[in-house]
Amino acid sequence: MGALHTGDINKALSMKRKHMETYVKDCIKGSNRKVKQIWKMKARERKKINSEFSKQYMTTFQQWDMDIQKLDEEQEKLANNFKKKQKTFKLSKSDQNQSLQAIRQLHEKFMENLENLETSSYLQLTNVEGELKKEISTFQKNLTRHTLKYSLPCKTSD
Repeated sequence: MGALHTGDINKALSMKRKHMETYVKDCIKGSNRKVKQIWKMKARERKKINSEFSKQYMTTFQQWDMDIQKLDEEQEKLANNFKKKQKTFKLSKSDQNQSLQAIRQLHEKFMENLENLETSSYLQLTNVEGELKKEISTFQKNLTRHTLKYSLPCKTSD
């Protein structure tokens, strides 16, 4: 009879172990899913930011190229008139400075957004890590509670 009782305990413990293994696998899958979702979301955000700034850079560089073309055309047309050349040069230089300033500002904004994205990613990863630590702690508490609950001392009948 004692062997039958031991067999029942072993069977119950085996079922509990399988239940705990399933629970651990589900927790890990859920955590992995969360991390993948965050990673994909951040990748989309990075792609969107890069795309937006690429468009802005292209527009600015195209405008800059057009300004340079205008400068060349105006210098050809006004080759005979020194004063007009000088005035055109000053205007074009101002345009180029504005374009350079726009590029600098775009670059600074781009770098700022990348830093913000990096900070945001770090904070989200820190939050996920905190959640994982909480889940692990809860799992450890549950495991300890289940272990203590089902590790009853075996009574031997003399």
